[in-house]
Amino acid sequence: MDIKARYFYPLSTILVCDLLGIAEETATVILHGNVVNSKTTNTAEESEANLHQWQTALGRLVETKRRDPGDDLTTVIIKAGEDEQTPTHRRRGHCALHLLIGGGTETTANVLCHTVVDMLTHPDQLAMVRSGAVSWESAWEEEVRKDGAVGSMPFRCATDDVEIGGVTIAKGDLVLINYAAAGRDPERYGDAAAEFDITVPIRPI
Repeated sequence: MDIKARYFYPLSTILVCDLLGIAEETATVILHGNVVNSKTTNTAEESEANLHQWQTALGRLVETKRRDPGDDLTTVIIKAGEDEQTPTHRRRGHCALHLLIGGGTETTANVLCHTVVDMLTHPDQLAMVRSGAVSWESAWEEEVRKDGAVGSMPFRCATDDVEIGGVTIAKGDLVLINYAAAGRDPERYGDAAAEFDITVPIRPI
């Protein structure tokens, strides 16, 4: 069963759209940009076209909320910038919406899926959560540590020589930023860093 497509992604998008005040009839258009943006097989042309589409859709959302404010986060973001109406500040508002939609849908759904899989494959820990011996918050925090919402970002290219942790990355080198590795660092979390264990106190990354 595809629990992400059938349950967790729809659940996440419903919650985010409700928080941001995105009407049901415009949700598909606005969320489409995030769906395409999360793919790693886009060509440069597809990525550019998607960014334009997404910015246009978010711009329409902002203009709609400016004309007809609501009890939602989009209205809050707009009102926060009323005293600083500059192009730079407006771009910040769009960036905030990008992050809220991306962080509240795709990434949230990923962590929820990982949590279900780990809970079902560790029935003893699932029993602890169900009995109240360990909180759901602990299970969630442990999952975020073990299996981050985003494993890695697309390749980047170094524009200059740079040294990090005694390692030199030369100009032109490809760089893969692996977020998932941070939560499994044995120097910080011990030899069992790759194991799911909600009995260990919350271990923030």
